Amino acid sequence: QQASNMPDASSVASEAARIVGDVEVDVAWFKYMNKTQLGDPCVQTIKCNGPIEAVAYSPDGRRIATGSSDGFVGKVTIWDARNATEVSSYTLPGNLTSICFSGDGKLLLNISNEGTVLITDMISLKERARDIIADTWISSGAITIDGKKMILVSRNGVINMWDLPVEQSGGGQIFNRYVKMFEIQDEDDEGRPSPMTCVAISPNVKRVFIGMSGGLCKVFELSMTEGLSVLHILSGHTSVVCGCSFSADGARVATASLDHTLKVWDVQRGGKPLNSFTDPTEVRSCHFSPDGTFVAVALDSGLAEVLDIASGKTMMSFGRHSGRVNSVMFAPNGKFLISGGMDGLCKVWGIQDMASAETFQGHPDTSITCIGYSADGMELVTGGADGSIKLWGGQRGKELM
Repeated sequence: QQASNMPDASSVASEAARIVGDVEVDVAWFKYMNKTQLGDPCVQTIKCNGPIEAVAYSPDGRRIATGSSDGFVGKVTIWDARNATEVSSYTLPGNLTSICFSGDGKLLLNISNEGTVLITDMISLKERARDIIADTWISSGAITIDGKKMILVSRNGVINMWDLPVEQSGGGQIFNRYVKMFEIQDEDDEGRPSPMTCVAISPNVKRVFIGMSGGLCKVFELSMTEGLSVLHILSGHTSVVCGCSFSADGARVATASLDHTLKVWDVQRGGKPLNSFTDPTEVRSCHFSPDGTFVAVALDSGLAEVLDIASGKTMMSFGRHSGRVNSVMFAPNGKFLISGGMDGLCKVWGIQDMASAETFQGHPDTSITCIGYSADGMELVTGGADGSIKLWGGQRGKELM
């Protein structure tokens, strides 16, 4: 039924029938659309100036932003996702630590470890703001959906919240100013700075989550006028919190830690733990399913697993990669899971058909450092430690059937 609504429905339907008979047409559709005439689902390969530190799709799926570093200079490149041509690029001093789009896709936040913060206008592709406003300890950052506020966290325990008012120059150019709303110096029980490793803003822009290297997590209530106030202190992890993911409604947070556990927290009702999952190996990253029922985890063992939040059980175990899994991500429709590993492989798993894995071998002799899905779920991008970027599959591109 879904195939009948797609372009060239008859050929897709016949190919679907050939692959899987009369069942799992969604899985067959993905397989069919990701086959090129040469049998390789890779649409484009792009080479950058150093290891790929970050990659992000714009919310509308039309642009891909990548960040690479050569040890001295960080380079951000913006690509047209339809044909993988470069539309803009610029540099920042030092190594990039974070790039992310605002929820409306109008702005791109770029952060370097030298303290430079740059905001790019994604319509004009011009700089809206650039300044050294952070210290060299900055580890991560996030921008609100409307692009009006940003939060920076540092390894020396400092949290900054910034207002980004829009102004116009005498010549008519639109720009943002950085106005610091407040700064918090977070300390542990012994008065030492709390190194912060990850930060996330909830989809409803009401909460901010921060994970720390000692295992402690904090949830802040976000007010556009009053700033941040501590809502919950979450204790339970005993080692570095290396990944976090909000559910779509912003009510729950999943945390991945090097203490071999993944925890799910109810941040709407008291911050209590809903469930905890333990693995013999370290948990590297996590991602909520779109409906909030499951959490996917990336494990050092080479497995990617899907965990049921309500029952506390492992529902699916995919694998395996020959090295640790660095990243996992659900497709926007929740029907597929992608994993990127140290073995340089990107695997696409069908949630409804665990045997339907596609393996993309686009990064030989290196590791996949980051992955991303387009908004329609038909394309994905992978970044490698060797500076290569791969754009896979989709309905666009002359190489596709």
